[in-house]
Amino acid sequence: MGDVTLFSTAAANAKDDWQRHRAQCHAARSGLVAHPATRTTMRLNMASFLQDRQSGGAENRTAAPAGTIYYLQTSTPHLYDVSVSGPYHSVDAIVPQAMQNFGDDCRSGQGALRDLVRDGMFADAEHITSPINNDPNRTKTLRILKEHNPTMAARLPGPARCIIVAEVATDQMDNALHTGRVHVPVKDMRVHGTFESEVLAKAAAQRVAEELATRTRRGRVIAQPEGATGAFAALVVGQSSNGSQTKSMVHVRYDAGTLTPPSLD
Repeated sequence: MGDVTLFSTAAANAKDDWQRHRAQCHAARSGLVAHPATRTTMRLNMASFLQDRQSGGAENRTAAPAGTIYYLQTSTPHLYDVSVSGPYHSVDAIVPQAMQNFGDDCRSGQGALRDLVRDGMFADAEHITSPINNDPNRTKTLRILKEHNPTMAARLPGPARCIIVAEVATDQMDNALHTGRVHVPVKDMRVHGTFESEVLAKAAAQRVAEELATRTRRGRVIAQPEGATGAFAALVVGQSSNGSQTKSMVHVRYDAGTLTPPSLD
């Protein structure tokens, strides 16, 4: 795929990518506008990459530490849209959802994902960023989030409750309300623990909210109605260094653990 940036063993390809990157950096330092890049890019974990070289390739790489579970984060920055799916018991189990999340608008991203899976390097990808319809100003990024949780690793695939913390894009709230947007605009979303027990998950979420408030300037926790599902929810409100308001949502999400067989078609 000519429009996909991959780690390649071919010296010519590496040289071309470096020359292009150097030209773009020079343009940025000079205040010039570089030619827009519409290529799919990715970043591999250096420790795993070096381990591959020392062990003779990805096929000989040591698997992720026992007790690791996985989540898939999908972000579309220009829309302030971030989602997290999971937990998954293996990296292979993420692939169908990853392909679906890229969709037809990110065909180069789908191609990069296929290549990584084929080469056994998907688990090493810190992220894959693909242009949407070849527009360099509109991109979608997939990230694999890992959690060391032997208890849940032994139970997956299956029902689970995870603590989700979302950083609200407060400067986008007025625009969201004006346009009738259904979802809250979000800058980032992370997982702060996975549990089988609802009681344990809610207690842990309360601690996460309180700890977040203590680390936030003028932070305070505002409890939210649990709703029909009975899930824990709280809003942590604070103030940034420039005086603007910050908001983070903390909630417990239930996942039934239903998986689709992996497919690259």
